[in-house]
Amino acid sequence: MSGIAGDTVSESKPQAGRSSGGHQWNMRRFVISVAAAIVVAALFDIGVYRGFGPTGWAAFFSGSLLAYFFATIGYSSRKSSWLIAVMMFALVARLIWMGSVWQCCIGLVLLPTYAMARLGIIPYLMTIFLFCVQSTFAGFVSLGKCLLRFPFDKFHITPALLLPVALPLLAVLIFGSIFVAANPDLSKRMQAWITNFERWIDVIFNELNVAEALVFGIVFWLALGQLLPLMNDLLVGKSSESIETAISSAEKKEATLFHAFRNTLLAVSGLFFIYLVFEFQTLWFREFPKGFYYAGYAHQGAAWLTFALALATAMLSLIFRGAIQADPRLPQLKRLAWIWSAANFVLALAVYNRMWIYVVFNGMTRMRVLGLFGISTVVIGFLLVIWKIKSERGFFWLIQRQLWAFVIAIYLLSITPVDYLIHTYNARQILDGNLAPAVQITEHPVDEGGWLALVSLIDCEDEIIRDGIREKLAEIHRSERHLASASKRRRVWSTQSDHWTARQLVRDQLMQALENYEATLLAEPHYKGTPSWDRFKAYAYQWY
Repeated sequence: MSGIAGDTVSESKPQAGRSSGGHQWNMRRFVISVAAAIVVAALFDIGVYRGFGPTGWAAFFSGSLLAYFFATIGYSSRKSSWLIAVMMFALVARLIWMGSVWQCCIGLVLLPTYAMARLGIIPYLMTIFLFCVQSTFAGFVSLGKCLLRFPFDKFHITPALLLPVALPLLAVLIFGSIFVAANPDLSKRMQAWITNFERWIDVIFNELNVAEALVFGIVFWLALGQLLPLMNDLLVGKSSESIETAISSAEKKEATLFHAFRNTLLAVSGLFFIYLVFEFQTLWFREFPKGFYYAGYAHQGAAWLTFALALATAMLSLIFRGAIQADPRLPQLKRLAWIWSAANFVLALAVYNRMWIYVVFNGMTRMRVLGLFGISTVVIGFLLVIWKIKSERGFFWLIQRQLWAFVIAIYLLSITPVDYLIHTYNARQILDGNLAPAVQITEHPVDEGGWLALVSLIDCEDEIIRDGIREKLAEIHRSERHLASASKRRRVWSTQSDHWTARQLVRDQLMQALENYEATLLAEPHYKGTPSWDRFKAYAYQWY
């Protein structure tokens, strides 16, 4: 992943997968890849096909990552493979805590990306697409090649080949059985393990069907194609960015559009500085009157200013390319670009300030977190343009890295426990006496992570907020207790709520927190008439 780890294509370092070591090396590589693909398919079958929740996907992703790692030992892997592995394990942790379909989809993209990096391929976005396409047929072609090259007439199992493996296994089996028999507790435990394994195998084969076998085969096929790619020469080959970055050796000549670009940079720099003075006078360090149009300035206004930053990024990237970078007057244009860039960074601060004004007004929401991620992504894209201009990189270099900035932002948003963080902030504000964020609890959906953060409001001093939160949490508590009781009466393999793949740590934490307040939650409300939650909702709407 050169775009995020700074890797460059190394042509002097031979690829292990393209070694000309002959039949023996190819067979060893093929056998290890087949074994890893079987492990990946088995993990998918157990954790996903037979599973009922995100934890099963987490088991599949983490196990597959390890299988890919061991299958590619000895390859000229890229340093970025370690970064991708960290990203994958962070995603696994998020799935175990509280997962969603969106995170599973991201994991399905990260897995082949990791395989590419382990094989020495730079995983640009377009390259990832080509890699995934070739994996649909690469396993079949590799299997055919291996069978054609295998000298069946020369391969014989002799004692010299068999004894170095069979004899140690036999010795371990004999002495291990003696040690188990000598310890009654260990013997009982071993018998229980064997019995459970037999039952598990029996369940698997009794429930095996054609669809499951087909899914197993497809996953195995795709995994094998990712471990034995057929496009190494194309995917690991020389990148076209080396052509674009050879600007220093190009003939220096004056560009036709130099004056147009210079005048454009002068004009937009002046406009930005005039507007920033107006922005500073109207929105910085002032008390906002009652009835101030927060939504217009913070939501709509911030969105338009973010668009202005994105447009500035596009303009700079288009100006500093091609003939302009071979113009001897380029330093003049760069100085104007630095001035306009400084104005753009001040504008970015203005956007963050507008968002913060809205957060201070009535708390955090999912959309405000999304807005912060969007603004930050645009700023990073702008920084990449600045770096492109400074180092005279090519347009291909910029596009690849801007795409990765966008993809990484999506990844970070997906693993961020958004509801937990925003309602931790809102709850603290309410407990400190700023009650306006209460409206974000009643007017927006809240997931289990959010309710975990809101448990602290059971002790809120405001009676209406306290009673409303207690009523909603008591409802969640009763629902979970009923579900737990039902699952205890029906403990079978197919019980979704009781299956290990459906377990979520956030639910365990929430139930433990509610158990600590069980007496309070189950107490009869002293207020009769309108339900407490409805009273709370009507009360909080004043801050909408």
